Amino acid sequence: MKEDNGHASVEGCVKIFVVDSSVLLYDPDAILKLAKDATNLVVIPLCVLEELDKHKSDSGETGVGARSAVRLLDSLRDEKRGEPVLGHGVQLAPEKGFIRVERDGFRVQEKWPELEETKDNKILLTAHRLLSEAGRKEVLLISRDLHMRAVADSVEIPSQDYRSQPFSGYSEAKVAGLENATITELCQRGFLPVTSLSESIRMDEIFPNQFIKLLYANGAEQTVIYKRREGLFRLVPKLSKKDKRDMFSPSPVNYRQELLCYALMDDSINTITVVGPAGTGKSLLIMAAAYHQREKYDEVIFYKPLVSIGKDPGTLPGDLQQKLAPWKDSIDDNLLLATGCHSMEEACGNDSWFKFGAIAHARGRSVRGFVFIDEAQNLDSQKVKTLVSRAGEGSKVVLAGDIDQVDNSKLNRANNGLMRLVHHLKRKDAASHIELTENERKGPSLLVSDFF
Repeated sequence: MKEDNGHASVEGCVKIFVVDSSVLLYDPDAILKLAKDATNLVVIPLCVLEELDKHKSDSGETGVGARSAVRLLDSLRDEKRGEPVLGHGVQLAPEKGFIRVERDGFRVQEKWPELEETKDNKILLTAHRLLSEAGRKEVLLISRDLHMRAVADSVEIPSQDYRSQPFSGYSEAKVAGLENATITELCQRGFLPVTSLSESIRMDEIFPNQFIKLLYANGAEQTVIYKRREGLFRLVPKLSKKDKRDMFSPSPVNYRQELLCYALMDDSINTITVVGPAGTGKSLLIMAAAYHQREKYDEVIFYKPLVSIGKDPGTLPGDLQQKLAPWKDSIDDNLLLATGCHSMEEACGNDSWFKFGAIAHARGRSVRGFVFIDEAQNLDSQKVKTLVSRAGEGSKVVLAGDIDQVDNSKLNRANNGLMRLVHHLKRKDAASHIELTENERKGPSLLVSDFF
């Protein structure tokens, strides 16, 4: 895998992924994810770049995906000061894989007379040529196009669908040696310098405010949060039943919920993204934290995209709040549970600290408060950017959603505004992300797969 000068080389890669435009339009970051290991080579046929160029002016997330993918490739050129590196292969970073744009001057019908000279078939031809030249290397076509994968199978090219694995905001690490000293220091000081765990945690694979469960050989466990700006890992205290009762009500009932509550109460974190299936407690805990901290913020503002399931009822009568009432009911339910009140009038009182905002009227606003954007998976990246940028200094913005329940037909689980923001913010010191996984709602726990 090394050249004579000690550097990794394209020739040393053992896994070759050929990607088509359907993958990059769905998730531009697929390039980075597929090239995460130093032995991986991601090949982009030249005709894929032509396809991206056709979509770069599209409105909506298709255009965003095309522009993002090309921008990433251009950034690799910039690092090499404009040298023609893409055609030869360029490494993403030390210990990471390679990216190469592949030219193929062969004609499809010279190999497969029954196939036409289409873009998809040119990609198949590129994969076939690499497969024939690869020797013992593994070559795999990555495509979200069902038809293309079927054709690939018929011409004996291994293929696979692309499944995006989102950033979870959480990881586990086995601590090698010095268990007692590490446990004691964390308990006494409440933090550890980054260098103390450098042999157990790969620092290039974690992000600011990421939660990490430390697993010791003696069976003990501790949780820390990475504070990059301070250069340390801060201990996340394990909550006793009394701690949970004293925090706020409803209190967290599982480990991931405890991590979310920690982030919600951390004043150094001003933007939080939360994903998880229905019933995991996202909205309830966020509203409980907002109510608990209502004296800290000027106001609590709730936004929710007006996406109907089934036939749209059309314009509803009444003033703005009456028109928004059907979409406001869900958060009212959570607020009443969080406050223990029996009516919204009782919960909010006369000071009107809680407001339901209209997304269509958000542009131009400037708020200092606790901003909660629910069902954010149904917003595109432009709307999410508009809402998040309304928050001024001293605000906390929380976005939540279930990426497996995207009701906006123009979006999917990878390109929606919530996941775009997760990727954009994961390197920021004031942002945190957490994925909830356990269904705590009282009732049947069903997965989407149970219905299909």
